[in-house]
Amino acid sequence: MVCEEDEYVKVNQGQVGDQLVLTKPLGTQVAVNLKEWLDKGDEKATRVISSERILETYFMAMESMSTLNLNGATLMKRHGCHGATDITGFGIRAHAHNLCQVQKADVNFHIHTLPVLDGTADVNNEVFNFKLLEGYSAETSGGLLAMVPKEKVDNFRNDLKEEFG
Repeated sequence: MVCEEDEYVKVNQGQVGDQLVLTKPLGTQVAVNLKEWLDKGDEKATRVISSERILETYFMAMESMSTLNLNGATLMKRHGCHGATDITGFGIRAHAHNLCQVQKADVNFHIHTLPVLDGTADVNNEVFNFKLLEGYSAETSGGLLAMVPKEKVDNFRNDLKEEFG
């Protein structure tokens, strides 16, 4: 399939004032490990969260990983985003660093809030440090880290939630 240049969002058009928005929560590595520990009967699985909550978090992670990034990409185009990277493989920090490096404008990124799957921060802090909150935890089929024009952030977030949950 061949796309025309106006049919996709380029990666390197970031502008001063853009806001970074992540289209999916982080924590898939933690959720999958929790489920594996639970299945093996490892007591560390339920040290800080219940087995029911582990299963809920695991199923949320499965739903997130099976949701296509086409949803977020469609909204990026609609809202005039200036670029993005997918958070798959290594952690969000490295992806954000790479995204910053390819920008034409002189921009710096500051990440102050990381949306994570329910319970994953507790496990990261109390059971095993996956470096989730430091931005180093590996993700599988993570979301898009989109550079959204500041004046369009609220609409982007509202559309993301309304259209895709």
